[in-house]
Amino acid sequence: MRKRYLDNIRWITIILVVIFHIFFYYNNIGTEPMFAGAADYNGKITFAGIFQYFVHPWFMLLLFVVAGMSAKYALQSRTNKEFLRGRVDKLLVPSTLGVLAFGWVGGYVIYLHTASANIPAETPAFVKLIIIWSSGIGALWFCHVLFLATLILILVRKIVSKFSGNKEKTRNRFPLWILFVLMYFIFWGGSHILNMPLITAYRLGIYIPAFLFGYYVFSREDVIEKLKKNVLPLLVMAVAAGIYYISRNYGKNYTEVSVLSRWDLNLYAFLMVLLVLGAGARFLDWHNAFTDYMQRSSFGIYVFHIPVMLVINYLLVDKNLPMGAVYGIEFCGALAGSLLLYEVVRRIPVLRYWILGIRKAR
Repeated sequence: MRKRYLDNIRWITIILVVIFHIFFYYNNIGTEPMFAGAADYNGKITFAGIFQYFVHPWFMLLLFVVAGMSAKYALQSRTNKEFLRGRVDKLLVPSTLGVLAFGWVGGYVIYLHTASANIPAETPAFVKLIIIWSSGIGALWFCHVLFLATLILILVRKIVSKFSGNKEKTRNRFPLWILFVLMYFIFWGGSHILNMPLITAYRLGIYIPAFLFGYYVFSREDVIEKLKKNVLPLLVMAVAAGIYYISRNYGKNYTEVSVLSRWDLNLYAFLMVLLVLGAGARFLDWHNAFTDYMQRSSFGIYVFHIPVMLVINYLLVDKNLPMGAVYGIEFCGALAGSLLLYEVVRRIPVLRYWILGIRKAR
C-alpha cells in the first residue's frame, strides 16, 4: 500500500528547495551572491537569511532518508536487477544525458554571467563546453549521489542475505532512543568525511548513511509509530536546537564544511528529519487530485527549476526592481516554467527519457 505521506513530504520538500534557491542566488550572508540586488548584509537579520539557515541543514538529508524508505517498499515487489534498471532510468540518465540535452541552458547562463569574465579568450571551445555542461548539473548532483547509494545498498543487501539466509532482520535489540543516539553520531561523524572539495553538495559521508538508515530503520512501522506519538517533544527539541544553531552560525557561510560538520547543525538536522517523518506520517498520509499531480510532477520541478530561475535572473539583471518583486517573479516563474516544461517534455519521445527518465509506455 502506497505511503502517501512520503509522497507529500517529497513534493513539499522540493518546493522548499525551490524557495531556497530563490534566495540563494541573491544571498550575501557569509558568501558572495551570484546575482546582485540584495542589500549589503551588515549583520542584519532578514527573512531570506533565516529561511536559508532554517532549511539548508536538513532538507536534502530528509530527501535521502525518504529515498531509502521508498527503496525498501519498492524492493518488496522487485528484484535487485529490476530495481537497479529503474534507478538507471530515473537517476543516472537524467543526470547525464539530461544535462547534455537541457541542463546546459543553466550552465550557459552561469557561463555568460560569471564564468566567461574569468576565462581567457584563448581557451579552447571544447573546454568552454565542458565548463558549461558541468555548470549545468545544478540540482542533479542529488541523482549522482542517490545512484551511488543505490549501488551500495544492493551490495549491502547481498552481503546481508548471504549471512542471514535471504531474510533481512529488522528487529531492535536495544531501545530505539539508543539507536537514534548512535545514528546522530554516525551523521555527525559522516559530515566530516567524504566531502567533495569545492563542490560541497557531494557530501557522501552523510547522505549515503541517511539513505541506508531510511531503508533499514525508518521504513519500519514501529519506528514511524514511535515518531508519530512523539511529534510534540520532537518539535520542542528541534526548535530549541534550531534556535541555538542559527544564533551561533548566522552570518557564516552555511555551505562550507566547517559549518556543515558542526555538532549543533547536525543535531538540528537530525531532529528535523525525525520531526518531519513523524508529523508527515501523522498529518500528511492522505491524497487528492492536487497532491497526486504534485507527486507526479515533483521530479520535473526539481529538474527544471534551476535552469528556469537562472534565465529569469539573467533577464532581470540591471532592471533595478525591488527585491520583493524579484523574489515574487522568480517564484512564480520557476513553478510555472518548470511545470510547463514538464508537461511539454514528457510528451516528446527521447527527450522525456533523457531529461525525466520516462520510458516509452509499452
